[in-house]
This record gives sequence, structure tokens and C-alpha cells, in this order.
Amino acid sequence: MTHRPEPAAFEASRDLDTAGSTVLVGLPGLGLAGVIAVEHVADEFGLAERGHFDSERFPHVATYAEGRVRESVRVYAGEGGEGANVTALLSDLVFPPRSFGALAEGVVEHLTDGCDQVVIPIGAPYESVEDHAAVTAVATTDSLERTLRDAGVPPAPGVGTIGGPTGAIVDACVREGVPAVALVVGVEPYRPDPAAASALLREGLEPVVDATFDTSDLEASADALAAGMAEMARQMQRVDAQEGFQRPPPEDDEPSMFQ
Repeated sequence: MTHRPEPAAFEASRDLDTAGSTVLVGLPGLGLAGVIAVEHVADEFGLAERGHFDSERFPHVATYAEGRVRESVRVYAGEGGEGANVTALLSDLVFPPRSFGALAEGVVEHLTDGCDQVVIPIGAPYESVEDHAAVTAVATTDSLERTLRDAGVPPAPGVGTIGGPTGAIVDACVREGVPAVALVVGVEPYRPDPAAASALLREGLEPVVDATFDTSDLEASADALAAGMAEMARQMQRVDAQEGFQRPPPEDDEPSMFQ
């Protein structure tokens, strides 16, 4: 029997009801596109913080914003624009491999009860200029695949694997029968990429969430946003060094997708 790690604990600060919700998972990864996109949704929809995740397997650090310490792995929820029901997980932590399982088990146990779907936007290095900000998808159900195809989002080509915490969450969703999709966008891998995040919002998240997002501010403030996310990018490099592994350069990435 495969050993499953202890799920990350969810500590609620307000009631959380995920029934009928789309669960968005924003994790630090290549280009930080997933975090930027999910944070934009939370801000635009005015989602309220409902609690946070914690685990002994998570890095023991204090994260902060605007001079104030905050929980590192937060959960937001609320009625979004156009009546969209959204639950959003946002992480300031870069997860080392030892924590992937705890995070995935926690997400499935605490955020998917009655939810419609789990959506995880991630970045992957692009191979040609035409592939920058191009969005593809890896879906776990026929219904999600049809929704994305009808919206013009093609399936990720070829055969590959989804690594990192994203892969762990998708795997846990498949095991528990929770519909899930990884939205993959071509990114500048070694710096924050707001343009790719904007493409995720317009081309991937809009049809799945069934809402329209205003990305004009995101695109106009790309330089400032990239500067603000630079510390998270440096954190990713530090965690890599501490864990003794390296992210493959773009030319060695095929056929896998790395978070």
C-alpha cells in the first residue's frame, strides 16, 4: 500500500463552503505566472481570506507584505464577478519536494468538498517566440476537455509529466475523483512574467470560471509587478540550493513540465 503523507492542516478564520466552487491554486513556479494570475482573480473579485494551511513539512519561514507578517499559504473565497463562485489558494512559499504530498492531500481534503473543479495555472519554458504566452491544458475529465476545446484552448501536445506540487495536486485529484485541469502557459522562466499571467486569465481562466477579467492594469503595471515578485523568484533559487536539486534549463525540459 502506498504511504500517503499527513495532509496539511487547514486552520479556518471564517466559515468556508466550497460547494459549487471553482478552486484556483496559485503556487510559485516558472515565471510566477500562476501566482500572478490567481492573485489577480482574488483582487478583482474581492475575495476574503478564510484561513490558511500549515504543515511540519512546509518551510519554517515568516512571510510578509507591506511590512506586516501574514500566513504563507492562504485561502480566499467569496462570490466573484458575474456570480462566479471561487475559492483561491495563494502561496508565498516555494515548496520543497518533501512538502508536495502534504500540500496535495491538504488541498483535496479541505478544499474540494462539493467543488466543481480544481484549476492550477502554471508556467513552462517556451521554445520559440510564438509559444510565449500560449496557453494549453491538461484536463482530467471529458467535460473539462470539451469546455477548454470550445474556448479554443488546445490540449498540451505530446506526452509528458507534470512535476512539483502541481503534479502532486493533480494526481491526488485524479485519485479522489475531483475534476481538475492544469493550465500551462509559455513563460520567461527565470523572471516574473505578467504577460503570460495575463494570457492565462484571458484564454484559460475566463472559460473555466465563466467570468471576464480586466487585465489592463496587470499589463500596464508589468514592470512594477515583476519587480515586486523578484524576491519570490530569489526564494525559489534558495530552496533549490537547500534541497540539492536544480531546475532544468529550457532546452532540457521536453517532454516534462516543471513547476
